[in-house]
Amino acid sequence: MDNYETSYDSGTGTITSTAPWGKLEAITDVVIEDGVTTVGHNAFYGSGFLFNLTLPSTLKKIMNYSFYNTAIGSLDLPEGLWYVGQGAFHYCYGLRSLHIPASLTSFYDLPFINNINLETITVAEGNAAFDSRDNCNAIIRTSKNELITGCKNTVIPASVKTIGSEAFRNSDIVDPVIPEGVTKIGFYTFANCQKIENITLPNSLTVLNEAFDRCTNLKAVTIGNSLKTFYEKAFDSCPNLADVYCHTHPDTISWTGAYTTTFMPDKGTQFHVKAKDLATWQEKYGDRNVTFTGDLDGDEPGDDDNYGLYIGETPVTADNAADVLGNGQFAYDAETKTL
Repeated sequence: MDNYETSYDSGTGTITSTAPWGKLEAITDVVIEDGVTTVGHNAFYGSGFLFNLTLPSTLKKIMNYSFYNTAIGSLDLPEGLWYVGQGAFHYCYGLRSLHIPASLTSFYDLPFINNINLETITVAEGNAAFDSRDNCNAIIRTSKNELITGCKNTVIPASVKTIGSEAFRNSDIVDPVIPEGVTKIGFYTFANCQKIENITLPNSLTVLNEAFDRCTNLKAVTIGNSLKTFYEKAFDSCPNLADVYCHTHPDTISWTGAYTTTFMPDKGTQFHVKAKDLATWQEKYGDRNVTFTGDLDGDEPGDDDNYGLYIGETPVTADNAADVLGNGQFAYDAETKTL
């Protein structure tokens, strides 16, 4: 067996390893004893058979890529830990459960994503930065109501306003329900989620980034009535996306980019819009890799036209006008669809 070195600096309490642990198949269990305060960069990088990990109560920091691509099955981070670095627990395909202590209030670049088999996520009560409200199986940045890390069993709470970039990347989540109130979905949020077949984007959503890249089993998408920014690569490399049902008015949406890799090849995706708006869609976005179909009648519940009037990020529609603009100050004429 080749000799590798793992050093421990008693002065700083830091473990540093130069070993390619993944080649040492005998290492399945690691116990880091009390006294250690930092696990250094790349310390157990690629240790593909490391399943059982015991961390000390003295641990304060886990640095970049420390346990990248290991087989850790359960991760109960100790109270007192306050920092986890970039990629520290990426691609841990054996990881099933994750617990965040109250002391851990600082991440660098989402260290817990890309774990396809992750099933449960909890955050300790009293954490000043993050929570897992309503037993949602996710990490939420409390101050922004932003879901930053999810898993296959996440239920997105109604109080969430933003679903962050890469939050579900490479997850096994099945057709997640995105609640009304979510206004933005980040970059690669659901990228390579192979079990998503149908998705409904709420009326509250105003910004859709490149969120569903490489969701190769995605078949149908419904877009609400208030989308303002639509990045075409939101559905890049989705070759089975047969139908998109869009309830947004064409004059209020900014649809950026025209890519042949988006949607089905050769305009095979049917982009369903309201019949009265079909000509406008074709005029403004005829170069997109879709075939426009004017078969939506506009009478669906909550599908009242939104002509670009917003209070902050909230679109004003007939359903919410009284609350948004002032109760009793406005009336809605259903025949003319005017306020």
